[in-house]
Amino acid sequence: LDELVEVRPALSGRDLMEMGVPEGPQVGQILRQLREARLDRRVATEDDERKLVYKILKGEGGNDR
Repeated sequence: LDELVEVRPALSGRDLMEMGVPEGPQVGQILRQLREARLDRRVATEDDERKLVYKILKGEGGNDR
């Protein structure tokens, strides 16, 4: 559990906005989705996270478990 507490996305809110995410609540929502994806081992690298963000922005969702 101690290790899981420290799991964070590689991308920051600033990174998300540079990728086209509008400033506001959606930034936090996507950061939470990225953290969940890290915990679920659906993403492992920053590149994986970027791909997931683009899927989310295209409306393809981020919870493809």
